[in-house]
Amino acid sequence: MRSAFVIAVWLAFAGLIGNSTCVAAQQMTPSTSSAPAATTPTAGNQYAAEGQAKAHCPSDTVVWVNLSSKVYHFSGYKDYGKTKRGAYVCEKDATAQGFRAAKTEKHP
Repeated sequence: MRSAFVIAVWLAFAGLIGNSTCVAAQQMTPSTSSAPAATTPTAGNQYAAEGQAKAHCPSDTVVWVNLSSKVYHFSGYKDYGKTKRGAYVCEKDATAQGFRAAKTEKHP
């Protein structure tokens, strides 16, 4: 009876080790996405996806706002869609929310 108990405990322990290894492997799998770190837009008219912003304002320029610095970037520039905390916004909404254009970028 004691050996059956030891075997049962060993199998349970082996199962726990196997599951934790599987979880660790899933957590260590690198992301293939080139998108910026996940951010939740903090105000109205801020979108996580560029397509959502384009659908909201088809006749306006879509910009990427850096929520930390309050600066927005135009498509085609290196920081567009790349900052850690940001969102896609219509340019008119960005200026209404107090954001300003990056000084080194030209309006498309």
